[in-house]
This record gives sequence, C-alpha cells and structure tokens, in this order.
Amino acid sequence: MQRELSAKKSTFTTTLRENISALNFLDATPPIMAIMRATNENNIDPVLGTPISAWKDRLAKIFSGFMATDKDLAQARYIYVADNGKEVVRVDNINGKVSRIAEQNLQHKGQRDYMQITRQLTNGHIYVSPINYNRENGALQVPYVSTYRVSKLIKDANGDPFAVLIINY
Repeated sequence: MQRELSAKKSTFTTTLRENISALNFLDATPPIMAIMRATNENNIDPVLGTPISAWKDRLAKIFSGFMATDKDLAQARYIYVADNGKEVVRVDNINGKVSRIAEQNLQHKGQRDYMQITRQLTNGHIYVSPINYNRENGALQVPYVSTYRVSKLIKDANGDPFAVLIINY
C-alpha cells in the first residue's frame, strides 16, 4: 500500500512541477509585460509602438500553441485585476479544439476565490486551487468539468497588482 501511495504522490508532484513551469514560461513571454505597458499608455506599447490589440493576438497565439503541446491544459487566461477582474485574453481547449474567446465573450472573474487569493500573493508565489467544477458566466459548466487552477500575480513597475496569469487543468 505504501508503495502505491508513494507512486501517486510522485506522479502528482511531477505534474504540479510541470504545471508551475508552464505558468512561469507563459509569464516570461513578451506580451505579458507589453499588454501592461500598453494598457497604461492609451493602448499603445511605448517601448515598441505596438497597439495592445497586436499584443493580445500574440498572447492568444502563444496560449494556443502551448495548448497544442499540453493536451491537459483546458484554459489559459490573462485577467486584469482592475475592472472587476476582466479577462483580457482567454483561450480554451474543449475536446481537443483550441479556440480564442472573442472579446465580447470575455468575462469578469474578480469575485472568484482564485482571483481574490492570487491578487494577495507576493512576488513569485504561485497559487494552486482546490479541484472543483468550472464555472462559466456564473453557472457550473455543463457537462460538468472538474478543474484546478495554477495562477500568479503580475505586478506593474510600481509593484502594484496589475493582472493574474492563470491556467486551468
């Protein structure tokens, strides 16, 4: 029995490390900071002169490409802390079909427990949520989809909370 428990613990630990590594990789991509810069400068990145829409497109492509290599990844999102936790970029993987969610279908997630907890994190810390059922537009997703989330806080140049980067498995 102990061997079985040790094997499951090892598998879980390895999976969690991979999930955290994935989140940290996504955080290191250029659109994460560029969207912040553009948001604070009339939707134009002052470093490269690129509109925020181009950075959102790039981030969606990165999310999509990453999902093509990690079949367990169900959602990837970049969510503002302001504006009641408005999703900025979201890509879903439903039954192997990866798709970007259109701007008009992005949701406010500021009141969700994972957002409340993540926005309190200190630099570099990661939040792993309990496993629960996914909610869309305030209701349980049907058919029911169990998920856990791995998230981190993105801070602006002043150290203030700006966004949450979150992936669902």
